[in-house]
Amino acid sequence: MSNSQNIKKLNKNFNKDKNQNPNNMETSTSNPSFDEISTSHPPIVENLDEIKPIRLYISKSADAIMYSGEGGKHSQANISTLEQIDVFIDDSDESEVPHQERILSKYEQQEFKDLVSRQAIDKIFYKGDSEQVNLLNGITINYRYAIYNNDHILYRYEIIGKLGRGAYSDVVKCFDHKHGKMVALKITKNEKKYQKSFENEVEIMSQLLFQRNNYKSVLKTRSALISFIQKRFYWRSHPVIVMKIYNKNLYNANLKEMTCKIGKIIITDILEGLNFLKSQNIIHCDLKPENIFFVNNYTYNVVIGDYGMSINKLTNNEKINYYIQTRWYRAPDVILNIPYDYSIDMWSAGGIFVELLTNTVVFRAKNEYELLYIAEKIIGLPLDIYKLPIYKKSCIKQNVESKINKYFEKKSTYLKYNNINENIMNIQKKIELIESDTIKEIINRIFVWNPDKRITPEEALEMIKNSKL
Repeated sequence: MSNSQNIKKLNKNFNKDKNQNPNNMETSTSNPSFDEISTSHPPIVENLDEIKPIRLYISKSADAIMYSGEGGKHSQANISTLEQIDVFIDDSDESEVPHQERILSKYEQQEFKDLVSRQAIDKIFYKGDSEQVNLLNGITINYRYAIYNNDHILYRYEIIGKLGRGAYSDVVKCFDHKHGKMVALKITKNEKKYQKSFENEVEIMSQLLFQRNNYKSVLKTRSALISFIQKRFYWRSHPVIVMKIYNKNLYNANLKEMTCKIGKIIITDILEGLNFLKSQNIIHCDLKPENIFFVNNYTYNVVIGDYGMSINKLTNNEKINYYIQTRWYRAPDVILNIPYDYSIDMWSAGGIFVELLTNTVVFRAKNEYELLYIAEKIIGLPLDIYKLPIYKKSCIKQNVESKINKYFEKKSTYLKYNNINENIMNIQKKIELIESDTIKEIINRIFVWNPDKRITPEEALEMIKNSKL
């Protein structure tokens, strides 16, 4: 069976499973699995005294939950017996006697019973310190999940440390005790308004995962393209996405100024990733160094991650959202509230390319109007985007003209700021000093007012392929 047929089959199975049961999504064993425990909150226990004690022995290497029966013998624990028998954890190998016992709290007993009954888990892989830390100190702080090192998530993932923090989520490094490997968990705030964003990110990441191999096969690319989703679930009312863990991102790597030869590797991978997203009708909407990750610590290959703001152009029926993109990498189309497309990601990429090769942020602006001023100087043409035919509708034209007029009111102020103008001249000189004429041309074709004339990822890749880099 061809890769294309495999992909179609995966998509068919995925959509079938999703339609049958949207709260339980599983892929085949050959692909990373992702599922959802429940959209409900954790079990609410009205009277803890009503919960009967359970005595379970969970061995790291055992395939089943065992319990202590009559005469101290171990036997299979039926789900229905969970109300009959204090819960303990065996942290030792099966060969070690006696077992190390750790009593679960009554809250955890009920939680564990609930998770097993819904087939969210089948055994405890790691206990951690939830009773002493998370549950006693508070599960949620200002809508964020309270993160403590060595604590557990889903009785499986051991929290090692924090990797990042966004406006509505935290990313933590965890050890998966079921598969014996490191993973990254993105834990979203438990506010209702972020529920849809979580579901959207899962849908986009799963779509990209299923189509990735087909794209790589057709276009013969070796780029890893995108970050992998492995699992999704709700934990103590917080949405969680489990992802493959990567090396440092471009921002934390602190690469300084690099040669075009090394830069070409990163730039090519970013362009390949954007071309793949475009082929799937996805606009990333927040491309920046923090969201581009090195695949490992011995090459310069990268993947594009974090799809929390991304949209699918084909399925998105909501009002256009202009509260997207980090300011330094925000396209003028977005600033001016002009209907945007995939080209806004290319604008962000252009800023990243210059940053990689010159160690200088191009649009380091304190506000959007200052950013427009820098862009006008870099592009070398006046900001007259509102004159384009696409904006003939009066409502759009008036909105753009209003922003343009406000910009020109502020422009006279920026002309007096010597430090801004000195920085712009410095950036222009650094761009001119980039060794590769091909990359310089790509950058110049990215930084244009008209999004319809902005170079596409496919065109840029073709230029690099045909260059002498």
